[in-house]
Amino acid sequence: MRKVAIITEQQKNLLKNQQFMPDVYFNPIQDLNGNWVISKEEIVQITNTNFNSFKTLPLTNHQAKVDEVYTPPVEQGRAPFIIKNPKLTSTIICANPSNGVNIIDMEWGGIPRPTITYKWFQLHPYGSDFNDIEIGQYTNYLQLDYGMMETYLYCEITATNSAGVVAIRTEDIYAYDCA
Repeated sequence: MRKVAIITEQQKNLLKNQQFMPDVYFNPIQDLNGNWVISKEEIVQITNTNFNSFKTLPLTNHQAKVDEVYTPPVEQGRAPFIIKNPKLTSTIICANPSNGVNIIDMEWGGIPRPTITYKWFQLHPYGSDFNDIEIGQYTNYLQLDYGMMETYLYCEITATNSAGVVAIRTEDIYAYDCA
């Protein structure tokens, strides 16, 4: 038999549209006697410290309504988020076609798992009043060329899923003249 905690109607209203853990919402229901209840599964998984007091509620056997079908909590979509910031294999490099820079050690989260895209830019030589120049390379690897000498470069990384879009920027890379 499923275990539940009986809560007041005021507590039920407090829990409405609230997450007991990231992206998982409380689902108070009424039992056979008209009492509002939350499941043991919801209680033991509480990570939202605003609701820690619910962890001490006594549990009782659930008396389901005849027409009630239990639906476990459903994890909702979660916008992309960065778990591990990207690193570059180099931040100062000779602007020579035999050289390149990789983005490494980057990790993203999100539900569903996000799609990652890359777009490399050269800082505009006349400053921030102008748009930076898109280089036309779209992977986690930047192939340098002589035209990048004495400039700063960076990559815009975008993570996309059905719950949202997040863009971050790497640190700058200085490409020097190695002639």
